[in-house]
Amino acid sequence: MRKAQSTLADFLKVAAAPKPGTLGFSLKVAVREGERVEYFWITPFTNNGSQFSGEINNTPRVVHSVKLGQPITFAQSDIGRRAPRASPLRVLPPIRRRA
Repeated sequence: MRKAQSTLADFLKVAAAPKPGTLGFSLKVAVREGERVEYFWITPFTNNGSQFSGEINNTPRVVHSVKLGQPITFAQSDIGRRAPRASPLRVLPPIRRRA
């Protein structure tokens, strides 16, 4: 979570002015329901300076207060994840077109 927060400003700059062919900017966001916490990819997302919003982009398995495709508003402090195999910030590679 600390790494996600420390690289967020740079990630948002890239997302605000993406290079041609770059798409799929996503944020990993914690949704809390009582003592349960589940992390969701949010894409697309927007940032208005004090809050973020976007759509839930994976199916809930632990919490039931959200669903796939649901709009959500969240704070910067909700961004990140403590998992060694998952990046809390994601950019898909540019699409390569065949000649």
